[in-house]
This record gives sequence, structure tokens and C-alpha cells, in this order.
Amino acid sequence: MKQLERALSKIEGYLLSLKRDAVEGYYYLEVGVPKNWAYKANDNVECDVLQSTEHGDLIKIYPKKESVVVDDLIEFVNIIIDTNKKIVDMQKQLDEHLEKQAEQLKEYTKEFMDKIEEMKETSFEEMEKKQKKVGEKKKPTKTKTSDDILEEAQDLRKDVEDKIST
Repeated sequence: MKQLERALSKIEGYLLSLKRDAVEGYYYLEVGVPKNWAYKANDNVECDVLQSTEHGDLIKIYPKKESVVVDDLIEFVNIIIDTNKKIVDMQKQLDEHLEKQAEQLKEYTKEFMDKIEEMKETSFEEMEKKQKKVGEKKKPTKTKTSDDILEEAQDLRKDVEDKIST
């Protein structure tokens, strides 16, 4: 009896009963699984929903072939449990990843909006500075007269002639 208890302990919390169908001549398990858990029959083992509630399903797991024994049915339930626990873990990882990305996106958006606000502020400050300069008097620039230009040309001509003569 100890071996049977040890084998059944793996699916404790899910197994409701181990029964024998006297008419068909096989043992079957009645197992409760949470709502939305995945399970599917295969070539050796069949799954039928006996009852469905808002919390989960009561399923009957039984052999399709005479060669399938109770140990195979227990292992099938173990596979259902392990697979669905992995699915839950993967969903949790995805949720955590999405939450982290949402936080990063919020932070990026805040930084981006801060830069836009800063740009608006500095743009208006620069515009105000430019407007103030428009009204200010500018220093007169010295304009060259024709006499100044003529004098520069003569100096340049003299420099060139000096260089040629030497």
C-alpha cells in the first residue's frame, strides 16, 4: 500500500478518486483541475469532463488500451500538472516583463515630455532676446569711401612693384 500512496502523493490535491469501471473492466481517475488549465487526450489515455464549474473542471482520466495501467494514468495527471504549472510560470514572467517595459515606457515618455517643455521655454527666451536686439541701436560700421579704396589700391600697387624690383 505504501507504493500506491507514494505514487498518488504526486497528484495529491488534484485526485478526487481512483475507481474501477466494472462494466468496461478498467481503473480510472477523477481529477479536479483549475479553470483554463490545458489537458488533452492522447493515443493511450482519454479525458472526459464530468463536471465544469466557475472554479475548474472535474475530469475522468481513463485508458483507451488494455496495456495502460494505473501508473500510466497517474503519470498522465503529473504531465497535466507540470505542463500547466510551467504555463502559469511563463505567464507570470510575461506579465513581469510587460510591467517592467510599461515602467520604462512611462519613464521615457516623462523624459521626452520634459525635454519638449525645456525646448519650449528656451525657444521663447531666445525669441525674446532677439526681439530686444531688434529695437536696440546698432553701432555704425565704418564704410569705406572711394578715397580709402584708392589709397589701398595704390599701397597694394607699390608693394607689388617693390617685390618685382627686388
